[in-house]
Amino acid sequence: MKFVLFILLIPSLAFSSSHLVVNIEDCNTHSYGGIVSNLRVFKNGVYISELTDSLKNKTFKIFNNIEPGIYQFRYLNTYDLEVQESITIEDHKDYRIDICVNKLGELDSSFNGLVDSITPSKPLNIIVKSGGCFAISQTKLTISLKQGQYYINYSNKVSSKGKIVKQTTQFRQIGVDQISLIRNFEQELNLIDSINKNSQLKHICTSFSVYELTLGSIKKKINDSTCSWGGIWKFTNKMF
Repeated sequence: MKFVLFILLIPSLAFSSSHLVVNIEDCNTHSYGGIVSNLRVFKNGVYISELTDSLKNKTFKIFNNIEPGIYQFRYLNTYDLEVQESITIEDHKDYRIDICVNKLGELDSSFNGLVDSITPSKPLNIIVKSGGCFAISQTKLTISLKQGQYYINYSNKVSSKGKIVKQTTQFRQIGVDQISLIRNFEQELNLIDSINKNSQLKHICTSFSVYELTLGSIKKKINDSTCSWGGIWKFTNKMF
């Protein structure tokens, strides 16, 4: 895998003692997990420098004596999407900005998903089958509405060589914050579906994840071939 360190060419001023750490990381694990490309830096909306990969085997860089201003970092991530991170620099402070290799971009706050159409007679079922060389996991989530309250039922079964090696179940009442998590999960899943269909990148992946969402007669099936989204893992960790 190619490791990338980007060098920021920003003029320094004698009176400035601000420091900036630029960190390149995986969104999910907060560790190094990929590369970004075409990373450009803008100050107050004006292009100032191209970042290069001339230094290898490092995932962060500290820049000293940074001039005050609003800095935008625009780049293509591992999904071939252009995203941006911004930071405001002032005098005599230390700063850090994370360049996230697998950021999906900003979610639409007005998005309505299948979770918004749940009725007492029509729960939302989410089934995820995933696996790799050594194990296969099957997860089932049922979000239901009973007497005006939402509930989520979770089960997960991990099998290896035809034998169940781990089995987990959870059940809980959920509120507005958890409904928002489910909504964001579905929106991200739609973005992953679009990436898989439109991206020209060829991902070499030894694992698979298949998502099936069912609500009454509505059925959605999406294959995640990115190897880096980790949607069901992120979602269940936040939910439980």
